[in-house]
Amino acid sequence: MARARRKKADSEYYAWSEIYAGGESEIRETAGGRRRRVIINRNIIHTGDPVSQADLDCTDEEWENLIANGSVRNYPQPDGTDANTSPTTAFMASVTDDAGNIDPNKLMALAAKNPMPVIPVTNPPAEEDASLEEDQQPVGA
Repeated sequence: MARARRKKADSEYYAWSEIYAGGESEIRETAGGRRRRVIINRNIIHTGDPVSQADLDCTDEEWENLIANGSVRNYPQPDGTDANTSPTTAFMASVTDDAGNIDPNKLMALAAKNPMPVIPVTNPPAEEDASLEEDQQPVGA
């Protein structure tokens, strides 16, 4: 059963793995007189939860490492992902039919629901004195 997702965070980043975010512990004395550190609670960001750098109280470098290794991503996991279902399996189930073939209607519906951002592309202006070196001449020239 999939866990209910929390409200989207302002950061628009999501945990793709459980992240330990500190906790509380204290030193207690055992019956034998030894002192031991006992964990009172752990702050864990669960897979699929919205997360921000401030939630983790980490440096810019640590945050960039979390993003680079995929522990934190700027999009949520697919619906149907849970402890026993990987994101890949959940995604494939959402776009395939009962025979395991990709259903174009499901794929188009998913694409319409999650449009890709438009990135404007412009060509840089050509220099007036631009020329091709001899080894860069077009084929057949």
